[in-house]
Amino acid sequence: MDKTFLWNNISKIMKDKDISNGTFILRTDISLSTLFDWQLGKSYPDTFMLPKIAKALDVTINDLFADENYGIDGNEDNTLYVLIAKGNTVLEKHQINEEIINKIEVSFDQNVENIQCEGNIVCKDLKDCKVNANSITCTNVEGNVSCSKIECQTINGPIACGFNVNCDEIRGSVASGHNVYAKKIYGDVEATNVYYENELEK
Repeated sequence: MDKTFLWNNISKIMKDKDISNGTFILRTDISLSTLFDWQLGKSYPDTFMLPKIAKALDVTINDLFADENYGIDGNEDNTLYVLIAKGNTVLEKHQINEEIINKIEVSFDQNVENIQCEGNIVCKDLKDCKVNANSITCTNVEGNVSCSKIECQTINGPIACGFNVNCDEIRGSVASGHNVYAKKIYGDVEATNVYYENELEK
């Protein structure tokens, strides 16, 4: 990440909200020298500082990264963004290779409207939720999901999967670039290969 990128966004928000340097320092509990380093691009905030900075500016964390390079548009509410950092550097999409992705697993149990994750997601259910992730392991899917591979019990929502889909029942639509494995199929399936025990009447 460009060391000035994050500060440029913070600075713009401060200007828009008429927040002075002094007020920002007090709200975030940073030193004046740290602020100067951020302004000059010598360093930028550690990732653990992001929640405090967002709170100080009365914005969301994704507002701090409002840029297409990070997959965040700054306008989403109730969206779970999983930012990948190396040290205190948030990596851009093109810096996140397969080796890094395969080491990342995000586990959560909360209701969100959207999920943007370059890594792997482990959760219970995905309901009324748009998801973009590498791989997903969950119980039931009722939202719109785009991923490389998925393992679950029941699919009720539409799935777009680049690799394998492995589940017990498919009740929604599934499009896979590779194989679909299911015990029972109620919905529509488009895939290179479809393996099932017995296809039920739709």
